[in-house]
Amino acid sequence: MSADPGIWNTNLIVMGAQAQKCFDFYDRLDGVMYAVDANDIYVKESGAVIPRAPGYGYGIILKARNPHKTSGADGVGILIGGYGTLGTLAAAYYFREHLKDLGKNFHKRCFGVIIRASVTAGQESVERLSQYDRAEA
Repeated sequence: MSADPGIWNTNLIVMGAQAQKCFDFYDRLDGVMYAVDANDIYVKESGAVIPRAPGYGYGIILKARNPHKTSGADGVGILIGGYGTLGTLAAAYYFREHLKDLGKNFHKRCFGVIIRASVTAGQESVERLSQYDRAEA
């Protein structure tokens, strides 16, 4: 996945946060609220780092516009990922369990949410850190 540029003329779902395809997602799509690098989760627009507490795995869920889709309207890009296995599993678990809530909260807008899960309790302990919710106006 990391070496394959793939096809961007479509709707996208990307799993993970630190592979090359994820970095391409952060750089190539519009309305990306957060990005992840080797050390931090940060606000894409300002570079502000989101603090992380010890004992938790962190993840992100992003919805962005894919301007590379050539037929019809822009495509949709979804990224579900985190730091390591726990962050990604927790983000995927939250997405699955709260898809309707995310739709009600953000409607058709691009958005980014940050989640965390306890290292000792696992992915089902996931909580959304709603103070960091970001969405287009």
